[in-house]
Amino acid sequence: MMKFTSYMSKAEAAWSALEEIAGGLPLPPRFNAAVTKAKQEYFGADYMALRVKVLRALIAGEPTGTTIEQWSPVSVAKSGSLLASQRWRSISPKTTRWSNARPRCAT
Repeated sequence: MMKFTSYMSKAEAAWSALEEIAGGLPLPPRFNAAVTKAKQEYFGADYMALRVKVLRALIAGEPTGTTIEQWSPVSVAKSGSLLASQRWRSISPKTTRWSNARPRCAT
Protein backbone atom coordinates (compact mmCIF):
# COMPACT_ATOMS: atom_id res chain seq x y z
CA MET A 1 0.00 0.00 0.00
CA MET A 2 2.91 2.33 0.74
CA LYS A 3 4.30 1.84 -2.77
CA PHE A 4 0.92 2.60 -4.31
CA THR A 5 0.59 5.77 -2.25
CA SER A 6 4.14 6.79 -3.16
CA TYR A 7 3.59 6.20 -6.88
CA MET A 8 0.29 8.06 -6.88
CA SER A 9 1.92 11.00 -5.07
CA LYS A 10 4.62 11.08 -7.74
CA ALA A 11 2.02 10.91 -10.52
CA GLU A 12 0.05 13.76 -8.96
CA ALA A 13 3.22 15.84 -8.60
CA ALA A 14 4.10 15.24 -12.26
CA TRP A 15 0.57 16.14 -13.30
CA SER A 16 0.72 19.35 -11.26
CA ALA A 17 4.01 20.25 -12.97
CA LEU A 18 2.42 19.66 -16.37
CA GLU A 19 -0.51 21.91 -15.43
CA GLU A 20 1.84 24.62 -14.18
CA ILE A 21 3.93 24.58 -17.35
CA ALA A 22 0.86 24.40 -19.60
CA GLY A 23 -0.73 27.27 -17.71
CA GLY A 24 1.82 29.68 -19.13
CA LEU A 25 1.53 28.55 -22.74
CA PRO A 26 -0.97 29.46 -25.45
CA LEU A 27 -2.45 26.00 -25.86
CA PRO A 28 -5.46 25.00 -27.93
CA PRO A 29 -8.77 24.65 -26.11
CA ARG A 30 -8.92 20.91 -26.91
CA PHE A 31 -5.66 20.36 -25.08
CA ASN A 32 -6.84 22.31 -22.05
CA ALA A 33 -10.12 20.37 -22.06
CA ALA A 34 -8.25 17.05 -22.22
CA VAL A 35 -6.03 18.03 -19.30
CA THR A 36 -9.03 19.15 -17.24
CA LYS A 37 -10.91 15.93 -18.01
CA ALA A 38 -7.90 13.78 -17.10
CA LYS A 39 -7.53 15.60 -13.80
CA GLN A 40 -11.20 15.09 -12.97
CA GLU A 41 -11.38 11.50 -14.21
CA TYR A 42 -8.05 9.92 -13.23
CA PHE A 43 -6.94 12.08 -10.32
CA GLY A 44 -10.45 12.74 -8.97
CA ALA A 45 -11.22 11.92 -5.35
CA ASP A 46 -13.94 9.38 -6.25
CA TYR A 47 -11.70 7.26 -8.46
CA MET A 48 -8.79 7.50 -6.02
CA ALA A 49 -11.03 6.34 -3.17
CA LEU A 50 -12.29 3.44 -5.29
CA ARG A 51 -8.74 2.34 -6.19
CA VAL A 52 -7.65 2.50 -2.54
CA LYS A 53 -10.74 0.56 -1.42
CA VAL A 54 -10.16 -2.19 -3.98
CA LEU A 55 -6.43 -2.38 -3.25
CA ARG A 56 -7.00 -2.62 0.51
CA ALA A 57 -9.53 -5.39 -0.01
CA LEU A 58 -7.11 -7.30 -2.24
CA ILE A 59 -4.29 -6.93 0.29
CA ALA A 60 -6.56 -8.14 3.09
CA GLY A 61 -7.77 -11.09 1.00
CA GLU A 62 -11.34 -9.79 1.18
CA PRO A 63 -13.90 -9.40 -1.59
CA THR A 64 -13.39 -6.18 -3.54
CA GLY A 65 -17.06 -5.57 -4.19
CA THR A 66 -16.44 -5.48 -7.93
CA THR A 67 -15.79 -8.01 -10.67
CA ILE A 68 -13.18 -7.77 -13.38
CA GLU A 69 -16.04 -7.25 -15.84
CA GLN A 70 -17.12 -4.19 -13.84
CA TRP A 71 -13.63 -2.88 -13.05
CA SER A 72 -12.07 -3.08 -16.51
CA PRO A 73 -14.36 -0.64 -18.36
CA VAL A 74 -14.08 1.91 -15.54
CA SER A 75 -10.32 1.58 -15.25
CA VAL A 76 -9.75 1.71 -19.01
CA ALA A 77 -11.95 4.79 -19.38
CA LYS A 78 -10.19 6.62 -16.54
CA SER A 79 -6.75 5.73 -17.89
CA GLY A 80 -7.92 6.74 -21.36
CA SER A 81 -8.49 10.27 -20.10
CA LEU A 82 -4.74 10.49 -19.44
CA LEU A 83 -3.93 9.22 -22.90
CA ALA A 84 -6.23 11.78 -24.52
CA SER A 85 -4.07 14.56 -23.11
CA GLN A 86 -1.01 12.97 -24.77
CA ARG A 87 -2.37 13.35 -28.32
CA TRP A 88 -0.96 16.87 -28.56
CA ARG A 89 2.71 15.97 -28.80
CA SER A 90 4.51 18.65 -30.69
CA ILE A 91 4.39 22.26 -31.69
CA SER A 92 5.82 23.65 -34.88
CA PRO A 93 8.36 26.39 -34.03
CA LYS A 94 7.61 28.17 -37.32
CA THR A 95 3.85 28.41 -36.96
CA THR A 96 3.32 27.98 -33.21
CA ARG A 97 0.43 25.71 -34.14
CA TRP A 98 -0.05 22.46 -32.33
CA SER A 99 -0.07 19.17 -34.16
CA ASN A 100 -1.44 15.87 -33.00
CA ALA A 101 0.48 14.04 -35.71
CA ARG A 102 2.71 11.27 -34.48
CA PRO A 103 6.44 12.00 -34.76
CA ARG A 104 8.19 10.15 -37.56
CA CYS A 105 11.45 8.30 -37.12
CA ALA A 106 14.39 9.46 -39.19
CA THR A 107 15.46 6.99 -41.83
